[in-house]
Amino acid sequence: MIVYGDHRQTESAEQLREAANEMAESLDRMSHGDQRHAALVGLFISVSELVQALADVDFQTSGIDIFSPRQQQGAKLLVGLAAEVAKSWQSGFGVGGGIDPGLLKQLAGLDCKAEG
Repeated sequence: MIVYGDHRQTESAEQLREAANEMAESLDRMSHGDQRHAALVGLFISVSELVQALADVDFQTSGIDIFSPRQQQGAKLLVGLAAEVAKSWQSGFGVGGGIDPGLLKQLAGLDCKAEG
């Protein structure tokens, strides 16, 4: 799979999802502050790369841009993560601990099968 960006790197989508899951779960152990916010932004970027890569696979498979069910899953997840980033920023990094458990469930359920 191609991860979004100017350079190409080949990785398993399932491994990327697992790494993102570990990043998300590590937020549970972080108190409020800029380090937690940076980790949250890093999680958002990692999940964004994964979702874009899955969209690239869908394009390679179908030959057209489609808003597939897994792209819909990814978009919903990214909107939720963006809300977490905004909440952290707007509180002056005053939010600590884990993210919404529903987002963890969405991440774990993101369809990473059928790679091109």
